[in-house]
Amino acid sequence: MDAAIHQIEGVISYFKRYRDEGFSHSIKIATEITEEMDVEPIFPTKRKGKRKKHFDEQNDQNEETLAAIESFRINYFLTMIDMEIASLTSRFEQMKTFENLFGFLLNSENLKSLDDNDLWKCCTTFAEAFSHDNSSDVDLNDFICELQVLQVILPDDLMSAPEIFQFITVEDCYPNVSIAYRILLTIHVTVASAERSFSKLKLLKNYLRSTMSQDRLNGLATCSIEKGILENVDLNIVLADFASRNARRSFLALQNTKPALRLFQSSLPPHLFQAFSFRADKESLREPRSVRVGLVQNSIALPTTEPFLDQKRGIFEKLTPIIEAAGASGVNIPCLQEAWTMPYAFCTREKKWCEFAEPVDGESTKFLLEFARRYNMVIVSPILERGVNHGETLWNTAVIIGNHGNIIGKHRKNHIPRVGDFNESTYYMEGNTGHPVFETAYGKIAVNICYGRHHPLNWLAFGLNGAEIARNAAIVNSYFVCSINRVGTEHFPNPVTSGDGKPQHADFGHFYGSSYVSAPDSSCTPSLSQYRDGLLISDMDLNLCRQLKDKWGFRMTARYEIYADLLAHYVKPDFEPQVIADPLLQFNEMWKKLGICCCCICNVPLP
Repeated sequence: MDAAIHQIEGVISYFKRYRDEGFSHSIKIATEITEEMDVEPIFPTKRKGKRKKHFDEQNDQNEETLAAIESFRINYFLTMIDMEIASLTSRFEQMKTFENLFGFLLNSENLKSLDDNDLWKCCTTFAEAFSHDNSSDVDLNDFICELQVLQVILPDDLMSAPEIFQFITVEDCYPNVSIAYRILLTIHVTVASAERSFSKLKLLKNYLRSTMSQDRLNGLATCSIEKGILENVDLNIVLADFASRNARRSFLALQNTKPALRLFQSSLPPHLFQAFSFRADKESLREPRSVRVGLVQNSIALPTTEPFLDQKRGIFEKLTPIIEAAGASGVNIPCLQEAWTMPYAFCTREKKWCEFAEPVDGESTKFLLEFARRYNMVIVSPILERGVNHGETLWNTAVIIGNHGNIIGKHRKNHIPRVGDFNESTYYMEGNTGHPVFETAYGKIAVNICYGRHHPLNWLAFGLNGAEIARNAAIVNSYFVCSINRVGTEHFPNPVTSGDGKPQHADFGHFYGSSYVSAPDSSCTPSLSQYRDGLLISDMDLNLCRQLKDKWGFRMTARYEIYADLLAHYVKPDFEPQVIADPLLQFNEMWKKLGICCCCICNVPLP
């Protein structure tokens, strides 16, 4: 709002300056345009009646031309500029009035910045604006008290007005604040004072008559008459049906009221619990292969200065209600983020963080086995692995836990970054498990860990091995991709340097969350929050994988044999690139040395 007011104020100032100084510049531009169009740059003049002249008057043609220009400036140019200034000034005054009423509610920063006196003034102005006959829409004293409490309990992250409204709706203990935000968020659709007159209603009615068919008008009339029935219609069902008919991805309504789900939904704002559905075309010979996948993103539970055991247990406690909510929602495959049991401490190069490493069947796996058995889920659990049988070598590993509480297998990260703060090679080795695809009760799963997503051949290999769901290009490889990223900023005790010239710092940067799912047809879900924990649930019909393979024919047209031959030669020490050089290039170099023009048209020495 502040930015909009500032911009409108600037535009008004510009037009005022242009009114005084811009006419001559406009005439100059118009003259240049008429010359390009081969049009004579003159203003039309009205025919003037002749009159007798006195003996000392002269017939001055320039006077008529000046009169025409001045007439245009006064009657057209200044009129248009004044109309724009008046319109912008009116809009500016309206926005200032709106800001004076609602400015303190527009975001959490504005609300938290007010002291008690300023808050009292803002609330009083608001209550008086929405009062009539000594009756106000809000109780002033209660309104002030509720906002004072809200100033304390609102998160530190910047929240917009819709987010604050969702927050207080979940809490359901701020009635006056709720009324204020309902007024704020619906003000743009409220009928304005000028539109309350019958003349405006008449214009609207005439407009509807001219733009709508009679059937549609009859439908609106029926809706108005049968208002009681309309109020009982579940619009969520109507919208879901509309989305399913018009898009392959649709919102997924979770018809479940188990305690764990209610617990999770009550602990997070509703917009951080999201559910969507991907559809495939109906087939005659195959039944739909629907699978429900859950993506979990989270920040660490305790500061990195706390004891390691407490940090790890804190993350376990934090994820318990989220995993239970996924199980209560019928999720078949919950996927956790990379190295979910610890902070992302690989930027520090400090070896103490190796204490978080554990065997494949270690504490985190045992923690998840019970959830897998209880909810019949296949869980993807990325950890820092300590290879006990290989000299306790460390790897970045994803453990695949079966729905019977068994360990199906593991995959180790193939590619390790060596750039900026990504000092991961200090801690663990490149993986040696190839590109395994795990055939589970709910489909064939592959895990492309973090930096591996930047390597196209990594994705390709999982696709060639038959992956249908990959954690972490979807259309080319014909499988669903679940991309997960942690959230929050993790601060470490000792500052680190990146080796790229930047000053030392004590954090890796903000992890931006935004987890999402993309389908083989390139459609994708909206992302989770960039700042908070969340659970994204997606139903997907795995039949879509084969349908897209049949449609695009990438496997038939891929010509893998020519790339296999190239790669086989590339990894050999005596590899030579297949480069065909212009045979005349060597003569050009020789001619340059001799000082002769390369084009050979003349023997003029080069400068």
